[in-house]
Amino acid sequence: MYLSKIKLNLASSFVRKGFNNSEELHKNVQSFFGTDRLSSKSLYRVQTIGPNAFLYVLSSKTPSESDNIGDIVGSKDITNFIDSFSNGNIFKFSCLAVPAKKISSNGGPSKRKFLRSTEEKIEWLNRQSAKSGFEIIGPIEAVSKPNQRVVKPGSSFDFPVTNFTGLLRITDSELFKTAYCNGIGPLKAYGVGMIMLMGAN
Repeated sequence: MYLSKIKLNLASSFVRKGFNNSEELHKNVQSFFGTDRLSSKSLYRVQTIGPNAFLYVLSSKTPSESDNIGDIVGSKDITNFIDSFSNGNIFKFSCLAVPAKKISSNGGPSKRKFLRSTEEKIEWLNRQSAKSGFEIIGPIEAVSKPNQRVVKPGSSFDFPVTNFTGLLRITDSELFKTAYCNGIGPLKAYGVGMIMLMGAN
């Protein structure tokens, strides 16, 4: 797996469209790989630092330059880092995610319900962690971010996002490797679900 940092070209009309429509942002990210998300196994997140915006992308292959979207600042093979995950490792983490649950609909297809309260969101994260090989230790911050919008031919929808930050401890290294590489929660094609780790001990 590769972790890449890409500086977005904010003068590009493609990039500006991506900030207003997560479907366009998804296409922008995949243009670095020339394939679909499942083939590149890509997760990504946008972060603004001062006047600049960066993409952090986790993928199974290295990105290639993409005209008008941005410049690749760096790309690193982190396979050894992932393989080093062990039970008991503690990391600071940040994860932009979509807390939601499925509810039945009178015998029909289940529907996704977005969770709104801080308590519900933290309970959701605890459920995700329990099946993903980690546990939250200490206080957790759950900060709501502006809704993201998806516009496709014939349909559109908005979804709320929450940024979780805190400390996690690995309880099952194999499950955690899978969660780290695949992300957590729904709508991962739209820049959410990526677990960003900082500082292990």
